Amino acid sequence: MASEQSPWDREDLTTATPLLGVTRAQVAVVGGGIAGLSVAYHLARAGVDVALVDAGRVGDGATGRSTGMLGPGVGDGVLALRRRFGDGVAREMLQATVEAVDLVRDLAQAEGIACDLVPGGQVHAALTPAHARRRWQEAQAWRALGVDAGWLDGPALRQATGSDAYVGGLRLEPAALVDPVRLCRGLRDAAVRRGARVHEATRVVRLEAGRVITAQGEVRARDVVVATNAFTPALGLLPGQVVLLHARALVSAPLPADALAALGGVGRDAVIDARSFFHYHRLTPDGRLLLGGATLRRRPRDAADDARAWARLTREAEALFPALAPLRVEGRWSGPLAFTWDRLPLVGQVAPGLHALVGWCGHGLALGAWSGARLASALGGHAPLPALPWIRGRAPAVPPAIGRAAVAAMSTALDVADRATCAWPRAVARSCAQEVAA
Repeated sequence: MASEQSPWDREDLTTATPLLGVTRAQVAVVGGGIAGLSVAYHLARAGVDVALVDAGRVGDGATGRSTGMLGPGVGDGVLALRRRFGDGVAREMLQATVEAVDLVRDLAQAEGIACDLVPGGQVHAALTPAHARRRWQEAQAWRALGVDAGWLDGPALRQATGSDAYVGGLRLEPAALVDPVRLCRGLRDAAVRRGARVHEATRVVRLEAGRVITAQGEVRARDVVVATNAFTPALGLLPGQVVLLHARALVSAPLPADALAALGGVGRDAVIDARSFFHYHRLTPDGRLLLGGATLRRRPRDAADDARAWARLTREAEALFPALAPLRVEGRWSGPLAFTWDRLPLVGQVAPGLHALVGWCGHGLALGAWSGARLASALGGHAPLPALPWIRGRAPAVPPAIGRAAVAAMSTALDVADRATCAWPRAVARSCAQEVAA
């Protein structure tokens, strides 16, 4: 029977220190995911008095329930960025995301964070000829904007993805695989060593100008940074600007040596497919297949809906890797994601003394750390925030009732399209490969 835990779940050997009473700081940070921890760490390293509060333990939210893939990219993809912003701005945006991956890798090394970080690449794989044509265009666009993007097909594609289902793909570097919970805990410990105060098991009940009011205490600060991502609406902030969705993932039992050998070179790269609701997979350090995807929803409709989604994800894993069927699933979990309507994060001042780091749209593991470092620099008086499209005080807003209906309709429509395009037995995959070759 599969558990409802991610492979990163393990006991935290440190003791949580809840906030009791009133304390003061120059900056208060709400949220202990990668973005909030990056702000706290970089402020503390610069000598700024900072206090971070989190309702649970650091990494309990979207960061720690992710699949641990670090890679470049932001928004709806490189082609959309070029159309929307032009090559100059798109180049700056993508370069920032490349820097974001390097920042996390360098930070883990410099602080000695044991988070199973494996440098590698990120393969954006195509399941159909139409997907392959789009991926080829994307590879050319990445190169035009100064980021190396290799093209994979044939044996090289099979070696990188471990599957015969794909017909082509671009490969981006730098990228990496990481244990996101260990990354968060290591960054917390590094911040504390530099003087940051971290109060876990501290639930925020209200935010006011210069005040973070918790269930048992309060932080009074010159600036407050809200890095709560999908939990932001629960604080009454940014109404209609942040959309909460749930993603799913599963992890297999440890694979035997022959199964690992059959997967080829999988283990160094992450693989993301080209569907609207993309699926993605990687190996864990102990040789388990981790696969995420299925329809994004605000929440399961009922228990039967939940069961159908898990069954579908298992079937898709077996379709990708027939040699592993029947797949023995040992863990499955869902996690909250925060999207904005224009698919760009929101980083900046949203009210006097109140700053936000939210809306990562699936790109938060690297970009959250980078944006947190830049916001810390600005709050410390060292450098202003860069002039990038996601550095802003407001995102497009839709009234909540309309937003719920729009999300449901969009989710259903895109899922129907994905199912029609990608109901792919091995015979379909072979015919797709022949068409691309022709």
